[in-house]
Amino acid sequence: GGKMNEESISKLTDSFFARMRLPDEMRSDPEERELMKGYILEGRKKLDLIACGKSVDYEKDEYAGGLLYNYCFYARNDCCEKFSSAYRSDLIALRNMAVAGKLELEAEKGSEDAAQDQ
Repeated sequence: GGKMNEESISKLTDSFFARMRLPDEMRSDPEERELMKGYILEGRKKLDLIACGKSVDYEKDEYAGGLLYNYCFYARNDCCEKFSSAYRSDLIALRNMAVAGKLELEAEKGSEDAAQDQ
């Protein structure tokens, strides 16, 4: 699986803070940012696993990005364990989309070159 780069994690962090309507001083607080980044990485791990182990691009894929946002929202409110049941049908849909090859995936570094060599 691909590694989500710092830049895209940073962008997601900003957009999630904005969507949660959190105050600017919280958005620029390094500790708060670290927490949110942690939720993003944690949620991404879980969702990638459900998506058949694929590396989903959570910036490009609106459906997966929305699920990741909701995961972080629940995590921030200490309700992680409620996320799976609340979003059960969405998580099944995510898996189905992964199986059908309908999710936006992260570009694998160097995969474009590899494809040309074959």
